[in-house]
Amino acid sequence: MKQTRELDNACGLLAALHIFGNYKETIKLPKDSVLNKFFDSTTDFDQFQRAKFLENFTDLKEKHQVFANYGQSFPVEYNTNTNNYNIKEKQPIHHFISFVNLDNNLIEMDGTLDGPLLLKTNIPTGNFLIEVLKEISKRINKGIIREDLSIMILTYC
Repeated sequence: MKQTRELDNACGLLAALHIFGNYKETIKLPKDSVLNKFFDSTTDFDQFQRAKFLENFTDLKEKHQVFANYGQSFPVEYNTNTNNYNIKEKQPIHHFISFVNLDNNLIEMDGTLDGPLLLKTNIPTGNFLIEVLKEISKRINKGIIREDLSIMILTYC
């Protein structure tokens, strides 16, 4: 999925959608869930069509709005005139990407790129997390990312 201007502050959501979308056969989303509805509706879409659909997908926007303000680093207030939240202080800049294992290949999903990025092929079974950590360490050492990053890992048993 392409990260559009309209989805500019939704990179965390897009990263999670990449993970759930690439593992939806394994994760088994509930049939009536918002995520399952999104994936069923966009199965045959390209990255731009899927982004456009997400921009207008009210069901997910409503759910996202409820959870987007949990754990804010800065206080927020709701502006009834604009129906939006106002952040009272400057918010830190964050960007979220996903690393997925597709057929033992390490793939980076980043909505700011033109498409999936193949980082490494033929990863031995059980070494996926090790390869992700090697990639993150390489980027820290090159100054591409800072060492004060946050990492979220979704796994299944």
